[in-house]
Amino acid sequence: MFQKLSRDSWVLIAFSSLRKLTDVFVGAFLVAYIMRLATNDIVAVSIFRLMEYWVLAFGSILIAHLCKAYNKVFVFGLHLVAYVVLMAVLIMLGDNVIEQLFLVGTLYGAVEVFYSFPFNLMITEKVAPHQMARFISIKSAWRNAVSIIAPTVLGIFITIGSFVDMARVMLIIICLEFGLLFMFGRSRHRDSCPIDFSGFTRRIMRFPIIRHMFLAEGLRGFADLMGTTVTMYTIYLFHTDLNLGFFTTAFAICTIIVSTVYSHFSHHQHFAFVAQMCVLGFAVGVGSFCAAPGQITYFMYGFVYATAANIIYHICDAVMFNLGQSHLVTNNFKSEYLTLREISFCTGRWAALIALLYIGVFGGVAILRWGVLVMGIALILSTQISVAVSRHLRER
Repeated sequence: MFQKLSRDSWVLIAFSSLRKLTDVFVGAFLVAYIMRLATNDIVAVSIFRLMEYWVLAFGSILIAHLCKAYNKVFVFGLHLVAYVVLMAVLIMLGDNVIEQLFLVGTLYGAVEVFYSFPFNLMITEKVAPHQMARFISIKSAWRNAVSIIAPTVLGIFITIGSFVDMARVMLIIICLEFGLLFMFGRSRHRDSCPIDFSGFTRRIMRFPIIRHMFLAEGLRGFADLMGTTVTMYTIYLFHTDLNLGFFTTAFAICTIIVSTVYSHFSHHQHFAFVAQMCVLGFAVGVGSFCAAPGQITYFMYGFVYATAANIIYHICDAVMFNLGQSHLVTNNFKSEYLTLREISFCTGRWAALIALLYIGVFGGVAILRWGVLVMGIALILSTQISVAVSRHLRER
């Protein structure tokens, strides 16, 4: 029988759920606002995201130093300050936000890096390896439960178009997050040694499995934009949103059910078998949609992405965190490991965004489905590498 998750694990899940709200109220709202103001929405959103991921990747180097020197919970709490700064800038810019995409993308990237890096680092310290798969599954179920409710409220804000009203909602969320900070258990104030990328590089050369993990994360980062690409292609193909909001909700419910079931039966010994079954279903869904785009194949894709692809992401996340907790990385190099992992993941995202930027500039929207196919292949390759890493960890 599995053990109950610790209090710190549930606090992390609560933060992740609130994060989903802020993703909707800031991330999705801001992207929708930029698309409404821009003449070429694909190019505008690509520029915004490129800046965000650039700061997210290389800002993690600075945050890694801070997490080594100071209390990780304190560093994590700084993302609330970054949110306040971002909201103030958005309110001041108003419709001029379209002229300041580099600035806004940089600020949003700062919010992301102050949140995601300490959050991932605390996961490696506060969640036991044998409970990692269950933790990630429960976290996903709660995030998707939030995603069912939040889009309806988001639609109201997009219609009204008021940054001031959105700021009021954000203030409430920030207050809730601030209160949650005090619920973490006590932890060490600082690590025993400073950041040491040269030492970790020698460790990477000694253990190729770490390099394999970074390759898998780069491929997974490339596939991370698959959902956005499919949505754009669906609207282009059918000249309608196909009631995407309704189907997004239905698919989110499927994800909640699958994640909940998986959280009760997941175990690292089953990763290989479950991953291969999910890869098979995912390949059929994506392949059918790309070969014969239509409403039926779109629904097939949506279902397998909400179920099989999400389990694949759960497994890949669990393997990535378990490697960070293993003797191959050691406690002294967790920050370095997560920093290079973030850079690898964002490199894959950059490659996908540059491809979308090309499509936006040269008007080749019709080739979006081949982009979806390449992203799907990248996710399958990433899964195979992650399963091999998991098998290696069990054998050692």
